[in-house]
Amino acid sequence: HDTLLAEGDRTTFVVVLLSGWCTVWTPTERGGRLILALRRAGELVGDMAALDGRPRSASVSALGPLTGLVVSGERFRHFLASRPHANALMTIQLTERLRSADHERRALECGT
Repeated sequence: HDTLLAEGDRTTFVVVLLSGWCTVWTPTERGGRLILALRRAGELVGDMAALDGRPRSASVSALGPLTGLVVSGERFRHFLASRPHANALMTIQLTERLRSADHERRALECGT
């Protein structure tokens, strides 16, 4: 249950998950954790800070044994810039995450 990334940190590395699962979360006002997403092997965490250089928008913690490859933000951006197909896949992934977040917000509104 180690923390891989901490909300507010100014680091820009990306972690490519090779095995295991992790949670993407943010603290609540009551001292708990609001789970924003689950990520598994084959996915990335930390990509938003690597792309825009802003502080981490959420924390990421392992859900047990996890193996990941750490890639510097600079190397990640260079990789995407030099490989249009990878850049397109990254854009699709970010779009899917945004659509999912929109769906969750709509579901919360309908539930009240």
